[in-house]
Amino acid sequence: MSAEHRKATLRKVEIALDDTDDIRSREAQVQAQAQGLRAGAASDDPYGEHVEHGDHARLLSGTQTLEGSGRRLRDTQRVALEAEDQGADILRALRQQETIESAQDQVR
Repeated sequence: MSAEHRKATLRKVEIALDDTDDIRSREAQVQAQAQGLRAGAASDDPYGEHVEHGDHARLLSGTQTLEGSGRRLRDTQRVALEAEDQGADILRALRQQETIESAQDQVR
């Protein structure tokens, strides 16, 4: 694997980790909003039958955002696992190269 390919892979991992942090932050915000809406609905209507249209729309939007964030998080985890596999391959290749060089040194 070339140095350029390794750098590109590491850059992808860095981007994926940044995305993961952003997604987790947004996820926490959406969950807090949803809890606030639920708490407001619960205090206004103890039977949970009355939810304002705007509240419902915001809750639906938050749910969709959360689902999208979950998909991006899964994609990010997939990229991280692929990068981990590539890193393991690189380490195996380096160990193999070290073994060959060591054997050559012993023969000399």
